[in-house]
Amino acid sequence: MMKDCSHMLNDGIIKKLVKNNSDLYERYHKFKRNKLIMNNRDTKFCPEVNCSGCLEKSDEKIFIKCEFGHQYCFNCLKKWHKTKNCEEVVDEDFKKWKKGKFIKKCPNCKFWTEKNEGCNHMTCRACNYEWCWYCSGKYTYDHYSRWNGCIGLQSGKYIFSQLHSK
Repeated sequence: MMKDCSHMLNDGIIKKLVKNNSDLYERYHKFKRNKLIMNNRDTKFCPEVNCSGCLEKSDEKIFIKCEFGHQYCFNCLKKWHKTKNCEEVVDEDFKKWKKGKFIKKCPNCKFWTEKNEGCNHMTCRACNYEWCWYCSGKYTYDHYSRWNGCIGLQSGKYIFSQLHSK
């Protein structure tokens, strides 16, 4: 829209402008629908993979079925959980996800951090606190010096796996 123009183009004008290009007109409708969904707080995209449906909240019900039959909780967007609250479902999913991974909480803000390789000098994504993965101490420029006491300095994946197998 131009700065001083308040005229909105309707679907008929758009169709004339794309001149029988049905692919372009379908893309326009898809973008228009997606924008309406994003702007409506009572509507969300269906989280099912490859589903183009949407979930529409009505009468404060949180059990929602998209137009293709997928059943989800409107609040947490997890599969419908009749007997559990959202927090319990999210906690269970997190426990499953973290199995077999190297997970620790930041010693400063308690934000969960995953380590999959690299050195033990960590910087928390939530609070920017710098800490040592190995000893959980505050990281300083000389943290891994012999006189500092932390043996967490490593190189390569072999030492990484050795440090975490204790």
